Amino acid sequence: MPKRFFKILDKVVPGASRSLSLELLISGLSFPASILLNRTLGATDRGLLSLVILVPSTIFLLGTCQWERILTGLITSKQISPREAWRRTVYYSLWLSLIFIPIGIFASAIFDKIPQNVRWLSVIYNINFPAYFLGGCLSSIYVAAGSLDKQYLMKLGLQGSYLLLLLSLSLTKFISVSSLVFVYIAIHTVCLGVGYLKKDSILKGKVFKEKPPIDSLLHSFIPYSLETLSAGIDIWAFSIFASLSSLGHYTATTALMLPVGLVSNALTSASTAKLDWTKPDIVSRYLMKTVIVLLCLLLILIVGGILFGPSILKFLLGKSFEGGEWMIPWIAVIVIGKAAAIQFHSALRLSGDLNVYLKIQTIEPFLRSIIVLILGLYLSELGILLGIAVSLYLKIAVCIYFYKKLETKNV
Repeated sequence: MPKRFFKILDKVVPGASRSLSLELLISGLSFPASILLNRTLGATDRGLLSLVILVPSTIFLLGTCQWERILTGLITSKQISPREAWRRTVYYSLWLSLIFIPIGIFASAIFDKIPQNVRWLSVIYNINFPAYFLGGCLSSIYVAAGSLDKQYLMKLGLQGSYLLLLLSLSLTKFISVSSLVFVYIAIHTVCLGVGYLKKDSILKGKVFKEKPPIDSLLHSFIPYSLETLSAGIDIWAFSIFASLSSLGHYTATTALMLPVGLVSNALTSASTAKLDWTKPDIVSRYLMKTVIVLLCLLLILIVGGILFGPSILKFLLGKSFEGGEWMIPWIAVIVIGKAAAIQFHSALRLSGDLNVYLKIQTIEPFLRSIIVLILGLYLSELGILLGIAVSLYLKIAVCIYFYKKLETKNV
């Protein structure tokens, strides 16, 4: 069965099975770490941890200004070399850190949903921005330059150090919300260090003499900001309209949907590196095959969640997560929808329709936030889940519509 599934993925896009194999290797580290974390903290403290890093994580995403995505397109279209992309990344990291770290510290300090006694942890976590930005961009450069192995080496450094630190804290009984904030800072630093040591073999090519331009960052900042805020609207909504234990149930159950993320990441990495995005017929076949694979995964997750969800949550996460099994089918729909939305939205960008890509990126997050917050206000947890699902599948429909128009235009 596994071999057959790997063959199916390679029929969707060449190289997907190798990418998935590397994803599985990484998951062999991340999944046990997630289980250890959730069982040790329990539902309430798991929710508290998500709340503590919520503001800094949002600021981090805003602070990247979408550069890790932009540089991918610039490299694959031969507009700049990998070496030039890294030069610009280092330059941007300095100025963006000076801007967004103070913003993050201020926002963390005034966010009153975080209990006063742990708010300082949220403030401190903002120093993680440079490592987060540089590591994420270097990983994207490796993918765009065709080096999947080096990207996954960085992921291995991240997840390997995460598991080792968690095991060390577990043995010494020091796992807590406070210690994990410093663990997160440490693992992003390790990830960047692993990638940096290997950079000379990939970061080659022409380097421009002029100062790196900022117009590309400014052009995409507003739509990306809206997308970023909307991407975390689920956590924000749970922090406003639900309890910490509900937030813990949601984040922990979402983490259990790891296989979907592995398949989606494998398809995304392989398709970016292997497909000719100038040929609509090839891209359309890829998207159709991707939808079929994701629908099969959705069916498995829903049926499996209904039949075995309570037992799985109790066994893997512990008794404190009992009562959250009703979320499983909803989260399955959301996780699959998010994977499909990423595929169709990225198809517009990689196929060259950047304007439509940015328009969707601007309008859809705004609508998603409104839908989620309104339904969350009236229906609490159920409303939040329903709002996220509706907005994701609406995004898929809009992306399909515009991609079909682009496809007709290019024929």
